[in-house]
Amino acid sequence: MGKLIGDADQICGYGFSSTYLGNKANKRAHQVMKHKVPFIAANTILKDAKHSLEQLNEDYLIVMNEDKPLGCVTWKILATVESIEIDSHGYL
Repeated sequence: MGKLIGDADQICGYGFSSTYLGNKANKRAHQVMKHKVPFIAANTILKDAKHSLEQLNEDYLIVMNEDKPLGCVTWKILATVESIEIDSHGYL
């Protein structure tokens, strides 16, 4: 996993444009942020990460190593890994 980046589009997978936000574009980050961020431990197996995404109905999970964010796992990342695993091993 790469380091956590400051770009919300890459961290959360959302692509809000200033046109979409309209007058809300002048709000502060703390006024529009998500307060309960879903996270998993760095040693979580992918099967459990997938289950967490399903159960929490989330698009991403922040990967944590103790108190340090390392990056995130998304459905797209899991799909890519799954297709690689299926190609090389025949299963996920």
